[in-house]
Amino acid sequence: MTHYLLDTNILLRSRDIASPDYNLVDRTIRYLISNNHRCFITCQVLIEFWVVATRPVVVKGASQFGKNTLFASLTRE
Repeated sequence: MTHYLLDTNILLRSRDIASPDYNLVDRTIRYLISNNHRCFITCQVLIEFWVVATRPVVVKGASQFGKNTLFASLTRE
């Protein structure tokens, strides 16, 4: 069993269905977990994810996520 630390960019792309990397990231994480690898995230990654995912769209470089999209994304399977 191998351990993987997922960074903020991977976490963001795994929740952003509009990202060109969404399918690759989603399939990769699912593959790792289904093959008994362990994926981890840190508190720092969660904080960075929250900041980017809830940033208003009008802010330069903002994610298209809004708070409602973020919460819906986190609760769907």
